[in-house]
Amino acid sequence: MNTDIRVSVSFKGHRKRKKLRLLVGDGSTDYLLDLWISTAMNHPDGILVGMDDIDIALEAGWEKYPKIFVEGLLSAGFLEKGEDGVYFLHDWEDHQGFVVHAKERSEKARNASRKRWENRSDATSKKTDAASIEKNAKGNAKTRFSDPPSPTPNPSPTPLVLKVPIGTLSSTLDGQKVDDTESSKTDKTDPSKKNGIPYAEIIGFLNSQAGTEFNTSTKSTKRYIKARFAEGFTLEDFRNVISSKVAEWKIDERMCGFLRPQTLFSSNFEAYLQVAKRKGNQQNPAEKKTDYSALKVGTKVKICDIEHQIEEGFTIRGKNGKTIFPEGIIKKMYREGKLQVIETYGG
Repeated sequence: MNTDIRVSVSFKGHRKRKKLRLLVGDGSTDYLLDLWISTAMNHPDGILVGMDDIDIALEAGWEKYPKIFVEGLLSAGFLEKGEDGVYFLHDWEDHQGFVVHAKERSEKARNASRKRWENRSDATSKKTDAASIEKNAKGNAKTRFSDPPSPTPNPSPTPLVLKVPIGTLSSTLDGQKVDDTESSKTDKTDPSKKNGIPYAEIIGFLNSQAGTEFNTSTKSTKRYIKARFAEGFTLEDFRNVISSKVAEWKIDERMCGFLRPQTLFSSNFEAYLQVAKRKGNQQNPAEKKTDYSALKVGTKVKICDIEHQIEEGFTIRGKNGKTIFPEGIIKKMYREGKLQVIETYGG
């Protein structure tokens, strides 16, 4: 958990702070600071998932009508609200990057500490082994010529040969198990599935849905994914969260920037998953009734006065070949009237 937040010295006479005081009244800064502190502890990424006006007022210690305080924060520019109704603090990561990445730093420090301990243990073990070898060597030197050699057996025994099909032999040699099965011969692990975690599949799905280009090998990205898998979440859970948030945030200019691993796969992952499941169980009636027959591969459509064409896989791609609108977004814009069909394929 975070233990502090950072406040710039320019905050002292900032125009937004003065505006909030005019809108909310005396003590506005105290409430704002309490909200920041609470966010650092409970929502380190700055996205107030599951919080309404009353929750925000409670976290800030505001005891009057909650709507007044929240509207004051929105008007002053300290708080924003996404198209999906989720509140988030304005430019939180820019001002509180130390808070946002605290969990990554803690995990990195734990890993470094564990590595130092392992190195220390290895060093101690090597010293013990060296002392044991030296002791055995001295013992062998004393008895090297004391015992007569064992007599050679006559006649010499014939070695016993066992014919065992390849792939079934499993024996012990010097205390170590030897297995000649094909799987042991080809022990090649896919680096993208290290520890059984499908990093490549998750990031590939995010990139295909959000039109992003995140790298599978980025350490911080893999840490977020690994942490969620350690909590028991599955590949299907990741797909659900990604699909849900892409549908909500892709066409929202203020929220589309949050379609990134450090937000989607953060400590809020479970909250995002619950929202996705709830939406899946309570399918939008408009989505059930809408006729999408006009939307098919080859159909020309217009979005924000720009013409596009639906391509294979029910997607719309940009000039660089990246997917800019996946199926879920296309259908949502069509339902909301933000996408107009210009020419249906075949007529």
